[in-house]
Amino acid sequence: MAFAATLLARDRVRKLALVDTVLVGDGRSAGSGQGGARWHHLFHRTPNLPEALTVGREAIYLSWFYDEYSERGGAVGPEDLAEYVRCYSQPGAMRCGFEYYRTVEVSSAFVRAHIERDGKPTLPVLRIAGGARRGRGPKRRRASAGWSRTSIRTSFRTAAIWFRKRRPRNCATSS
Repeated sequence: MAFAATLLARDRVRKLALVDTVLVGDGRSAGSGQGGARWHHLFHRTPNLPEALTVGREAIYLSWFYDEYSERGGAVGPEDLAEYVRCYSQPGAMRCGFEYYRTVEVSSAFVRAHIERDGKPTLPVLRIAGGARRGRGPKRRRASAGWSRTSIRTSFRTAAIWFRKRRPRNCATSS
């Protein structure tokens, strides 16, 4: 959302911070990241199957991701996991999460069209990501070259995804 707002209102957005994400529209194909380690991107794009396999099993599915894609298991504690499960167990909630992956082509076309028409944004971009295990540090550095002229990057080598839970002070002081 923040990047779309940046493209749509360049004269009003002065800075952009991207935390733990790689934006669509940078030329990568879905599921191609990190030697197939992002297999779930393709799985989540499959119509209806992820919903059928996760209904009633949200806790199993979500806790696997939080443990597997974190620097170490337990990065998302029991109370936070319970809240995520409560929210994602609501009717349609998992589908909403999967739809993000199902609309990659639309989002990518939007980004490409705006960059072709108006050029790459020139505002300062702070990119923060974890660099351990399946963290996106190296991937987002390469990816952002396709859509940004100016950026400052910060990687936490001792954290992977969900590093905000593991390294909140580092995240807060990176700007």
